[in-house]
Amino acid sequence: MPPRSLTPLAMFAASLWLRYQPAERAGRLQDADHVRHLVHAGQFSRVLDFFTRSQPVGRMHLLFLERAFPYMAPDERAASLLQVWIPLPSGVLPNRALRLFLQAPLLRRTVPRTWPRYVAVYRAGSGRTFSTARWHIARGIAWATDRAVAVRVASADPGPAARPRDVRLLGCATVARDQILAYRQPHASPEGECILAPSSTKRAEYERLANGFSRDP
Repeated sequence: MPPRSLTPLAMFAASLWLRYQPAERAGRLQDADHVRHLVHAGQFSRVLDFFTRSQPVGRMHLLFLERAFPYMAPDERAASLLQVWIPLPSGVLPNRALRLFLQAPLLRRTVPRTWPRYVAVYRAGSGRTFSTARWHIARGIAWATDRAVAVRVASADPGPAARPRDVRLLGCATVARDQILAYRQPHASPEGECILAPSSTKRAEYERLANGFSRDP
């Protein structure tokens, strides 16, 4: 008999799976049973893998993690968050993702101890006005450690609502190394990304990027 405490989570995960599957999908009820089984077995990582087979990493994964975190050991929290962080889309609300990083303190070990005490980080964004562009940057939690990369990434993916006449800004902040909640460096890439609470970057300085959608740093 599965632990009673996991039953509500298992039921939630199964209903979450069904919510994101087309009604005509073959085997959807059997798949929901499989999700329940995985949760009862405490195999949270496999639940995330199973979700990813049918849906890109996004809201469904985040909703599951929010419910599953209280059942996870500290190392499981860190591993599962890393599992979805790398492909996590920008559309996920930053404050919801931030709450999970704050509950996974082991991820602080991903920050290189060889870094100096203070680190410069960068984040680009756009908006209809200077103020809205600054707001979009300031509320974000993912900051690059390389200026050119921050500009290039934002120029390549300005977002579905962006317009050529939008104001484009680059934010630069200097943060203490111990304020960084997590760090990841994509495979075979010299560039890394830091997770920071907005309170850590509130003193950021902003500069206007020339020509809006220019790809030049």
